[in-house]
Amino acid sequence: MFTRRLPTLLLLTLVTSALIGGFVSPATAQDDRDDRDNKVERFAALPKPGPGFPEGIAADADGNIYVATFDFTQTNNLYVFRRNGRLRTTIPLPGVAALGLAFSAAGDLYVADFGNGNVLKFVPPFTSGRAGAIST
Repeated sequence: MFTRRLPTLLLLTLVTSALIGGFVSPATAQDDRDDRDNKVERFAALPKPGPGFPEGIAADADGNIYVATFDFTQTNNLYVFRRNGRLRTTIPLPGVAALGLAFSAAGDLYVADFGNGNVLKFVPPFTSGRAGAIST
């Protein structure tokens, strides 16, 4: 049944893509706009000692990078790095096993708490030792 509808679905997808702005060309190995020569470089390193398994990453509107750690043997942290890769602050996440991060348009930070099966909402301001109001 699905195979009979495939041509119709394909045509509908093509028409929809054309109507909402065309097609996105695939990335190529030679990008003239990027002068980094396709290198992968370290942006930042997690502080030691501490949980060392980065699992969640997100960027806020100011370009700060948020990285959460995932570990069941010690308190996880939310590390906030500046645009240049320097550590800005560390926010402890006791009892939280963060597996994913995302920001809303309003600037609230959502954290997927794998260990407890919750999605947590952190309301700014984010400061060391306190991540704003936490809603569950």
